[in-house]
Amino acid sequence: MAAAWTSLPRRFWSKVDRSGDCWVWTGSCTRGGYGRFRVGSRSDDSRGLVPAGRVAWELVNGPVPVGLLVLHRCDNPPCVRPDHLFLGSALDNSDDMIAKGRARHPSMAGERCGHAKLTPESVAAIRARHAAGEQQRRLADEYGVSRATVCLVVNGRRWAA
Repeated sequence: MAAAWTSLPRRFWSKVDRSGDCWVWTGSCTRGGYGRFRVGSRSDDSRGLVPAGRVAWELVNGPVPVGLLVLHRCDNPPCVRPDHLFLGSALDNSDDMIAKGRARHPSMAGERCGHAKLTPESVAAIRARHAAGEQQRRLADEYGVSRATVCLVVNGRRWAA
């Protein structure tokens, strides 16, 4: 087993393109573009896949404390350059996403969302008609939305009252 761990750094860094400012992971990636690296066997529950940024961090800095994540300063998912990485909580990750403008902004809710099919007027009408006894299925058909959307609207979980 010791031989496998001594070859891990060499195997890991061989999959990194260091030609630019970001050191880009060239191995397997998630759909979101984050690198992943196999450190265990395929028989492991996780299939031995670990985020490549986490492996880079641990190779240079040691283990990531429980409850913390490895975050990117550069906002480049395949980057594994250790000085572009930092530790933070899930809340820190969310705050970082918002600060860098990658979050869905609350001002894009309701009709300001480009995909919205409903208006404040139609939402009010759906709620009133449902309160008067109309079925959600019929309202969904009439307004061109799913029954689930109507359910969320009438229960105040979408288009907050």
